[in-house]
Amino acid sequence: MTNEYSIALNFFPLLDQDQNFKIFRKKVEEQQKPFEDCVKYSLPTNSEETYESYWVSYTNHNEFQEFECNYHTNRSLTLNFLFKNICQSSKESLEEGSFEIRKKIGNRIHYNVEYFKEGKRQVSVEPYFLKSINKFGILLNFEFKNETRNFNRKIQQLSLSLDANFRSNTSYYADKYWMIGKFINSDFSKIFIDRFNLKCISKFENIKSYKLDIKNYTFNQGVANSQYLGIKNYKPLKTVDDELILYFIYRKGEREYAVKLIDALKGKSFPNVFPGLEKLFELRVGGIKGVSLNNFSDQNIINSINEIKKIKRRVLPVVLLDDKEIDKENSKKYYRVKHHFINNDYPIQVVTKGLIDNQYSFKYSVANIALQLFSKAGGIPWKVKARNEKCLIIGIGKSHRWDNENNERVIKQFYAYSVLVDSSGIFKSINVLSQSNSEENYYEGLKNGLKETILKNEDKYQKIVLHTPFKIRKKEFQAIIDVLSKIKSETNIEFVVLKINTNNKFFGFYKGLNSLVPYESSFMVIGEKEYLVWFEGSQYHNKRIQKRFGGPTHIEVSYSSAELNLNDKKSYLQDTINLSGANWRGFNSKSLPVSIYYCQIISRFLNEFDSLNYDKISIQNLKPWFI
Repeated sequence: MTNEYSIALNFFPLLDQDQNFKIFRKKVEEQQKPFEDCVKYSLPTNSEETYESYWVSYTNHNEFQEFECNYHTNRSLTLNFLFKNICQSSKESLEEGSFEIRKKIGNRIHYNVEYFKEGKRQVSVEPYFLKSINKFGILLNFEFKNETRNFNRKIQQLSLSLDANFRSNTSYYADKYWMIGKFINSDFSKIFIDRFNLKCISKFENIKSYKLDIKNYTFNQGVANSQYLGIKNYKPLKTVDDELILYFIYRKGEREYAVKLIDALKGKSFPNVFPGLEKLFELRVGGIKGVSLNNFSDQNIINSINEIKKIKRRVLPVVLLDDKEIDKENSKKYYRVKHHFINNDYPIQVVTKGLIDNQYSFKYSVANIALQLFSKAGGIPWKVKARNEKCLIIGIGKSHRWDNENNERVIKQFYAYSVLVDSSGIFKSINVLSQSNSEENYYEGLKNGLKETILKNEDKYQKIVLHTPFKIRKKEFQAIIDVLSKIKSETNIEFVVLKINTNNKFFGFYKGLNSLVPYESSFMVIGEKEYLVWFEGSQYHNKRIQKRFGGPTHIEVSYSSAELNLNDKKSYLQDTINLSGANWRGFNSKSLPVSIYYCQIISRFLNEFDSLNYDKISIQNLKPWFI
């Protein structure tokens, strides 16, 4: 295996890349649309070098003039034109009801491939211009349209997340490839025909791809590429000095669940899988206490907290709940418990009775529960090997409060925060950046909050990298850039901003393996500053796929205070990959950079607290309570 290979992207290029098409246009003189079916685009005037804004229609109207466009005159207009033709071709070639046009989701059409009582398996088609190879074409992707109100194992199975036996679908890539192939062998040739100038190459486009380093973890006495074996062989990076009191809270009559969990955490239940808190993490449990409650009312929870406060030693509460109490539809108790304890500066561990009852799942979950307890107690299990030394990573999160006003959703409260980790993945802190009911004050607060965070850390780091969610609002992004542009002239720190999109429209297959799963740490260039990165994937030492791997993450280098060459960009991609291994929520846990993943978790908590009309919690300077 060389350092360079090809991944088949879910992109299918047009055969003819240089065509002309006719439109009608009118120069924009006022911002209100002349009529509904027209869109504003930047187009050349009489001179090809000068562009101005025009209202564009595909049909003639008064005061509109005919204009001939080339595919490269305005690529956004070309993609819209292609979408219009695909819609028209589909309407003329396919049966009514066999596809759906969804303009609100990026000019995308969904074609039905298989039908079930729960919904439809579909392949989506979206026009796309692939900058790295300078070609127009279409992106094909698979999804399941759930037409029920449920999200259960059957839905996950139909979505290809679970296999026929309702286990993690290790054939996810092959199944997805097959579903797209099924569409290509049926409706594809009917839609993409010469008459609409849509003739496409009916195979995946192979894109030259590259390999970054796999994740390595540093422990107290050594380095390993396995989190669990590293902890076992080389001890945690930093242990907890104090003895820990575990305080169990459960309903009356359910003490047996606490006993089972205690035995498992001591290493008595599954010694071959988990040897115990003290043996694996060197975490000393100095005592076990508990209380049984009639119910998890606010008053009972507060009473429990008051009892815990009387204990003059480090306490970590463990709360036992029913499975249904952490389900989306019935989660009020779970979030009430979380809110009360967090507000009193106690990170808690929640475990469900259903997990304890499931012998197989419990056996392999105990180590993850222990890892979370250890981290919440202040321990550092491991760090990752960083490419950029003395580099601070700031993950930007937000949790806005929405409301309905005149039948429209509007933001009533703006709230932004940051999760700070260094490039080795060690958690530093959570900071509130801005909170306001006024949009204008919020953006000003965001600038001030971010500036304060940077200035507090400027003496400790040479580089600061901001990780932002892909869907960050334009004004929020501009506020961030304004701050960095202003500070860069006052400091020697190098600033970089990466937009990270984990839920995107891209997918890729490596045909050199039967599984079709690209190797872990693979990446491809899809634009000058855009990359697709596989945070997890096939292993070189073991080709056997043991779980379902997700698709690539889309990363855009959206700002840098200095000129970056390809090696510079690769170093920042490498650190982003490394941060996906810094997740202390579990061994081999969700493969996202913690700068983004932790923000997602915190946002979910804040949104749920908000839906219950709870006050915002004080999130600053807490241990990682959210893992």
